[in-house]
Amino acid sequence: MLLKPDFIPNLGISGVAVREHSKVRVTINTPSSEVRITPVPQLAMKEGLTFEDVECSDATLTVLWNALTPPRSGDPNYSQALFRQLSSFVAVLLGTAITDAFCAALPASAVQDVSLLPHDIDVVLGKENLAGLLRIHAKCRENGLLQAITRGPHDLSVVCEPCDRKLVSAVIAKWETETQLAPLRDECVSEALAKIFLTLRAVTDNPERRKKYPYAKRLHVGLPYNALYDLLVNKRSMRLSPSDVSFALDVCIDHGQVVPKIVRINQTWIRAFYAGEGVDGETLKQLGLQFSKAYRAFREDKNTRPLTGYDIYKLGASLKSALDWLPISTKSYTFGAVCVVGQEELPEWLTKGDRPLLATAKGDYEANPDYVFQPNLNFSSPVRPTWTPQQKRDFHDAFLYTAHAFQRLDRAIANDAKLLLSTCRTHLDAYDAFACEAHSWCWHSSHLHSLAFRHLA
Repeated sequence: MLLKPDFIPNLGISGVAVREHSKVRVTINTPSSEVRITPVPQLAMKEGLTFEDVECSDATLTVLWNALTPPRSGDPNYSQALFRQLSSFVAVLLGTAITDAFCAALPASAVQDVSLLPHDIDVVLGKENLAGLLRIHAKCRENGLLQAITRGPHDLSVVCEPCDRKLVSAVIAKWETETQLAPLRDECVSEALAKIFLTLRAVTDNPERRKKYPYAKRLHVGLPYNALYDLLVNKRSMRLSPSDVSFALDVCIDHGQVVPKIVRINQTWIRAFYAGEGVDGETLKQLGLQFSKAYRAFREDKNTRPLTGYDIYKLGASLKSALDWLPISTKSYTFGAVCVVGQEELPEWLTKGDRPLLATAKGDYEANPDYVFQPNLNFSSPVRPTWTPQQKRDFHDAFLYTAHAFQRLDRAIANDAKLLLSTCRTHLDAYDAFACEAHSWCWHSSHLHSLAFRHLA
């Protein structure tokens, strides 16, 4: 859930401000009857702030803060360490306030225990600061300190989001030369965000920059929320709210496509975002890349015809039956199973924007015989291939077996036969079924000219 800035406890620290998009992740573990709360406050800290400069408006909180172990003076990562310490300090206070609200809303007998889980804190701040934050949590719960803080006037202003304009300009310029990296209006938000971070990696970690800046300092950059929102809404004309971007960013972080980083932009330290290790692993982009390769290989055979819309539906259903790990799904329709990607049907998804196929006509796939698909020869995938060799081999085998089977059907009864074939569990079953039916048809055709393919089950 997103929090308004004035929901954060008012600490009154000079040089520290609350930003938009602070949030709390609530996880309900039903088997263990646990509710776990992870506060993620968004702060901004001025350059040059020291541990000793931190003075809260409440004297008791200042004493509790000073009991923590400060970052080592002279450490080149001093500011990042202090920022993490401040964020954890505020997160404990915020988490305590929220758990108190949870407890007040529940019957007293329903709450057995409230505790601060130590694992993540130990890794980030060390054992001494873990012990200090545990004491702060206990102190706040026992004397009602937070009630006095949160009731007071909130005088922390929301800072103007800093922006690395040079970095943003480099991203936009990259889209001019490598159009496959540019987000499209019809893409889902997480897809569009992932493409921004693909571009960000391309402009900061390319061979030229590695040669010019061999040290990792070149990667100490990131884009904050406001820059991401501006790139999508104002530069790519996507209709989104700030909350859409915030929640989609969480999805990208969970998938390893994006990593949060503490970076300095101008004279302000904030939590911004950079490309993660899994950014090329975006499942739908990988599907588009392999679909393009498979269809091009299929059409290289001069004896093949372009696939129709009906072919794509049934091909997708067969692929999903054979390879359940594909990021597509099926749904029932009047002519059997059809394939969908998110909220779009597969033929529509494959032909939008910079997708791998081109439709030669528009209209109903059954009523319009010209409604067929060709490979988009200008298609260029924004991601590098990450499927394993086995995944690629399985996908291409399934695609080619099924597509070739569809081609060998008598056109008069082809759609009925494709409906039968697409109900097989694997592409090998579909291929064997086709071979059996074709053999039966050939054997009977000279004797029973009126016999239809669909009667030879």
